[in-house]
Amino acid sequence: MSSISQYRSYRAPAESGRALCEPEVGTWRDAMAENQGDLANSIATLNGRPLSELRTRSKSEAVRLASEYRIECFGPHSAPIPSSGRLIVGGHQPELFHPGVWFKNFLLSDAAKRLDATPLNLVVDQDLCRSLSLKVPTLDNNRLLRVESVPIEPLSYSQPWETLYPQDFEAWRSFPSRVMKTLEPVASSPIILETMWPKVLEMLGKGNAIGKSIAVARHSLERQWGLDTWELPLSKLADTEPFACLVFEIARNAAPFQVIYNDCRSQYRRHHRIRNQVHPVPPLESFNDWIEVPFWVYSHEDSTRRALWCREENREGESIEFSDRQGWSKSLPIGLMQDDPRVAWNALQSNGRCIRTRALTTTMFARLLIADLFVHGIGGGKYDQLTDDILRRWLNIKPPHYCVASATVRFPFSTEALSDALGEIATVSELRSQWWFERHHLERTHFQTQPVPESLIKQKAQLLDAIPERGNKLAWHDRMKGINHAMQDSAKTRLDGLLKKIPMAEQAQRQRSIASSREFSFALFDPRELMSELQRIATTTL
Repeated sequence: MSSISQYRSYRAPAESGRALCEPEVGTWRDAMAENQGDLANSIATLNGRPLSELRTRSKSEAVRLASEYRIECFGPHSAPIPSSGRLIVGGHQPELFHPGVWFKNFLLSDAAKRLDATPLNLVVDQDLCRSLSLKVPTLDNNRLLRVESVPIEPLSYSQPWETLYPQDFEAWRSFPSRVMKTLEPVASSPIILETMWPKVLEMLGKGNAIGKSIAVARHSLERQWGLDTWELPLSKLADTEPFACLVFEIARNAAPFQVIYNDCRSQYRRHHRIRNQVHPVPPLESFNDWIEVPFWVYSHEDSTRRALWCREENREGESIEFSDRQGWSKSLPIGLMQDDPRVAWNALQSNGRCIRTRALTTTMFARLLIADLFVHGIGGGKYDQLTDDILRRWLNIKPPHYCVASATVRFPFSTEALSDALGEIATVSELRSQWWFERHHLERTHFQTQPVPESLIKQKAQLLDAIPERGNKLAWHDRMKGINHAMQDSAKTRLDGLLKKIPMAEQAQRQRSIASSREFSFALFDPRELMSELQRIATTTL
């Protein structure tokens, strides 16, 4: 298992226009070569097949599927993927994420040219869409910055991106104008949302899911701007035999895998002093003879994600029953899973059933079977250290290296908006400290006009010079308390003035927090300015 010293912390740059990239891009070639060598020579197996063999097949499938996906999205004139044999891979949910996430695609495109590799972005479409809205900065009636959530349309419940379709097409048409109206008080430039939304509407009009429509529109911009990345939804990779072999390997060894998974999780939580039971991931549970495995099961007809459970169906262990423990179950002979995993996998996913990875198994699959080098964001890089622990104990292998990259690009508020919203004022902590100090030490505070009578200051000094021994302090303490109260009464106007500044400072602090946020969606930025900035940061990082 990992030692405590192996856990790394990653932080986004504080300064706008700067990037985090660990390790440096100059080391990526060596990291990629080491990953290729380690995994090619590994004696580990999945479902009875050598890991090296499955990697070769999975990478070939990924290239084929990505080529087909581009043709599906952009037409038969799309060029095939160059066959470099090396894949540098990233991924994210198909949402309107902030520029720091988008930066990875710019970095992938440029780094891949240096490394003579193919850059592939995985669209994580089995993750939940929790809201169809965009957080937009604006000004309130007092010309103070605030953030307004502008909905596209209501979302009745969270569901996987691949199963989500629009219910109110007119709401989707009007979304850019509603965002622009909200944004107008703080920015007047054209925004990316206006540029990409016609493609979103075109894709939706052809019957595509929301996640795919947004991802294709964003990728269409990348292609126009000269990025060379390729895209592939994870849902398409989930239909491949190597993916099935990963699921079957874990299911056939569910009990020992559960112990390893939960032990590594506990160590990670102890080190980071995490109390929330679902962070970084929930534990794998058991119920009677059922064991939970780290995959989701749902269908397009019933898109509620449920945990996948499995158990040996008889004493001889000749078959495994899979279930969501909510009415669906399917039994598969172990012999069929080993001898013909594709047939077994098709049987398991019959009638539109979807088996998909959860958080850690998503990157476990990508790093083991597709990527020669995987590029994480900050969150993924932090949590995949837990995946490393699991891989060491489960497969007895050296986990493949990965990289962590992100950038900070702050929203370009208009100068007028910022000057209206942000004033020069001390911080909340400074004001509270100042108020406490003056309240208790008025005799040591220097004022242009002294609000405290000199006689009180002298009386307090005399008391401090004559502190009685322990046990004889009651009268002394009462006199000191009275003097302090008299001082505070005489300085009441000043002390109350300081107290009144604290709410103003809290308001200013909220303003600064909004103005300095790196979380606003890339869709709210000026297209030319953001493209230029992300390309500049990527080039500088290289």
